[in-house]
Amino acid sequence: MSAATAHKDDIVPASHAILHAVPLGEQIQEHFGLGNPFNCELLHRGMNDFYMVREGGKQYAARVWRPMSRPASDVDYEIEFLLHLHDGGIPIPTPRRGLDGSNFMPIEAQDGNRATALFAWAYGKPYSANPTIEISRKMGEIFGRLHKRSMSYKPKQERVIDRSRNIKKAAPLLAELVAHRPEDQALYARLGDEVLKRYDEVRQRTDLPMGTVQGDFHIHNAFVTDDGHITIMDFDACGRDYFVQELMSYKWSIEKNNLDPRLWDVFLEGYETERPLSDAEREMIPLFLLWKEFQYLNGFAISVNAIGHAQFFFPGFDWFGKSIRKHMADAKLL
Repeated sequence: MSAATAHKDDIVPASHAILHAVPLGEQIQEHFGLGNPFNCELLHRGMNDFYMVREGGKQYAARVWRPMSRPASDVDYEIEFLLHLHDGGIPIPTPRRGLDGSNFMPIEAQDGNRATALFAWAYGKPYSANPTIEISRKMGEIFGRLHKRSMSYKPKQERVIDRSRNIKKAAPLLAELVAHRPEDQALYARLGDEVLKRYDEVRQRTDLPMGTVQGDFHIHNAFVTDDGHITIMDFDACGRDYFVQELMSYKWSIEKNNLDPRLWDVFLEGYETERPLSDAEREMIPLFLLWKEFQYLNGFAISVNAIGHAQFFFPGFDWFGKSIRKHMADAKLL
């Protein structure tokens, strides 16, 4: 059908539009009370969109959430948590409140309502560009302090990371994603059932410390300057979870990117200078590592058509089939 004869009902909808930087910048400037000279430019697209904002000699990063991806209470939870961490000396991109005291600015866009928040600029390069032993240990120390600080965070409304809900939501999408690989499809369906069962069992335990966590820490979510200053990034997935489960995100990202295993060893050493793991937590590492990997695969199934394979750094179905089987065996599920 030609464009000239297409009907309105035949137009393919957009799931994630790009907001024009100039009018968006005008609203950011007004809402957050920024002066001149002022400029706003699209920086990066991924799970959310980021814009580089300049005000004179100052620089900020504006995050624009995907439409309807987070309720307002989740955004407030994250901003308040970041401010709590900042007050405790944890190196994070400090949020800037609006002139009206709000944590974010709502945007009415063509694809739906989208929240926009403003953060101090994180200088340096991604840790993934040069993952060193020294920095990995320092990051472990930071996360030990972060977890201790998180235990004093008292949110107005709790935000719990609910794996059972995510697994149930992803199950039909994951089955469709791997329909061309029937053996994997059957394996992931069985694993989903087993994870739900084990998750219910773990939630009955009282010997696994919990608190608000970053939610998705990996080798791309820290920026490092030339003089070694570290900034921990991207708290979009933050919420209440088991501390040792949080650590598995970093351990798994080292495996996924085929990096030196010592990066995990020194990270854990650094972490335990601030918060030693209990025996119960250590016993959970194989199972929680598997949960992290399965969580990533489920997230990919849910969001692949919003951000694509490349932004996920997806290693491929062959890699996943092999890796998940290995981790299932380590967790004694095979």
